Amino acid sequence: MAEHDNTLIFHTARKRYTTSDGLNHQSQLTIQVNTSTMTVTNDLGQFQKNHVSHSFDQYVQFDGSTPVLVDHGDAYPRSVVIHRGNGSNYTEADVFNIPGRVGANMTGVSLGGFEMSNDYYMVAMNSIDHTYVTDYTSYEMVGLPRDQRDIILSLMPKSNFNSTAAKQITLSKYVGSDHIASIPKLIKRSDNSMIVLWQEFDMNNHLQDVKYVEIDGQGNPLGEIQSLPHYVLSETDPIVVDNRIIWYTNVDGKRTFYTIPLH
Repeated sequence: MAEHDNTLIFHTARKRYTTSDGLNHQSQLTIQVNTSTMTVTNDLGQFQKNHVSHSFDQYVQFDGSTPVLVDHGDAYPRSVVIHRGNGSNYTEADVFNIPGRVGANMTGVSLGGFEMSNDYYMVAMNSIDHTYVTDYTSYEMVGLPRDQRDIILSLMPKSNFNSTAAKQITLSKYVGSDHIASIPKLIKRSDNSMIVLWQEFDMNNHLQDVKYVEIDGQGNPLGEIQSLPHYVLSETDPIVVDNRIIWYTNVDGKRTFYTIPLH
């Protein structure tokens, strides 16, 4: 969800009513609400202007007063796609194209965060090396020796909002190494400072260190990757409070808070 003035955007996914092929398809669902009147102001019909099918993950932010929506699609389109618009009309751009057949559920990528700097829309994600895959199905990535994924930042310039202008920065390589990386988190400190965090595992999926690196407004690392032994990430999104990153885990009935001081 995201809110600006009296506009609330709820961007999620839905299973659809049965269509003529006898199937219940899945897609995104975007609801735009005027909170002064508590009325829906966008079309909730069968195919919304920012339609994505299937949409495995969704994010929304306001760029000023303009909603910016991110989806992880496996079919229409098969990409990490950004829609920018007002609920009635959108401009669409792919920030990361996903190889493979339309609608194959296996994509080899996972998203973990969406933020904005002064100049870019930024999506933190992980990805396999797609050159290994000979076929993507809904159950496997044929030819992939093991599911190892690099930590990647996909960027779309605000001033040149076009699929051809998208670029990727690999923050940490894991393909071919003796470790596995989790889905990364993306935390915004300011328009020109973000933190990317992820959990490292050994090849038997045993927990290792939490890794993090600071990046600037263009996605470039500001220093070396840092390691935090005995730290554990969770599905909770970390936040910045009093110049510290804070999050918590719930394990075996015990809540543990983790903090990282920022300089």
